[in-house]
Formats: sequence, structure tokens, C-alpha cells
Amino acid sequence: AGPGPRAEVEAVRGGRVTARPWLAAILAVGGWAAARQAAAPPPPTPPPLLGTLHYAASWRLLPAGTASLGWSESSGQRHVRFTADASRLVNLFYPVHDVMDSDYDPATFCTQTVVNHTLEGRRCRLTRIDYQPVRHQFVLDESDPGRPDAPPKHEVQPLPGCVVDLLTALDYMRAQRLQVGDVYRFQVNEGGKTSDVQAAVDL
Repeated sequence: AGPGPRAEVEAVRGGRVTARPWLAAILAVGGWAAARQAAAPPPPTPPPLLGTLHYAASWRLLPAGTASLGWSESSGQRHVRFTADASRLVNLFYPVHDVMDSDYDPATFCTQTVVNHTLEGRRCRLTRIDYQPVRHQFVLDESDPGRPDAPPKHEVQPLPGCVVDLLTALDYMRAQRLQVGDVYRFQVNEGGKTSDVQAAVDL
């Protein structure tokens, strides 16, 4: 790939190993993890992972809902989609229907666009985030489909450069090789403040 922003990562051998709980959960669900050796070149472009994984959630033996995680590729972009739906029983008390879509450049692992449809209880949101790392900004547009008269939110916020969202972070880690003791640091933005995230390989 040519010049441009890249998701930065650092691999460190030895020492204390720590990990962010939320990222560890993502790796456990997806079933992939990553690591890169120190002073190695940027991570290779992972082979296309096409298809969908399906999950079922239960609570005390009662079906609580279903989820899916799917991948596709078009016009040189990788697309990741996550969905979550409450079961019929749970939906009577607390409806849940979430769809999260993420597009990123596989050559740089920079997230380009995120679109989230969120329905959780009485909360309903449609959120779109366009990342512009070269201009060091992102544009967020959010509305409430259940309240068409409510004014939509439109914000332009600063961005340090190339960042990843949670779904792109999953694929970035999948592209690496796991070795115990390696530590990875990269920046995650989900439409708010950019967070410096550290992921460590541990047993």
C-alpha cells in the first residue's frame, strides 16, 4: 500500500501482560486473535473472510436472543456487520434490534464509515460516522427514527489520524499472529473521544 494513515501497533516481549476486558471479549467471541513481532513491517492484508457466524444467547436455560457476525468485500473495501436481536419472550419486555456496519480499507486498516441502527427498549438511534483521517476529523450524524420531529445531531470532531472502530479492531487483530507476551497499542474511535487501547497476548 502507498503512504497514508495506518493503525499503529507495538509488539513488546516479556514484562507484565495486561488487556482491556472489552477487547478480550471481542476476541473470544470472534475466535481470532493477533500479534506482531517487534520491528516487523505493517501487518499483511488478511485473506477475505466471507460468510456469517451465528450465535445464540440464553439466560438460565431460557433463550434470550441471537447475534450474528458477517463479512463481505466489495470494490476493495472490507465490510463487517454485527446484529443482535432479542428473543420473542424478551422482546415483550425489552425489545432489542441492533445492526452495526463497518467499512474499512484492508491496506491500512483505517475505518472509513460506521453505520449503527440501534433499538434497545425505548431508545432508537440511527448513527452514521464518516472518518476522514487525512483531514484529521470525523463527521457524525445521528437521528431518532421514532421521533421524526426531533432535530438531528450533526457534529464534526477532531481525529488524530487513522483509527479503528470495534469491528475493524477485530479484523486487525485477526490478521496478526498470536505469541504470548506481545502487546499491541492502537487507537479506537466510536464517534466520541479517541481511546488509546492496549491488547496483550496471554494464556
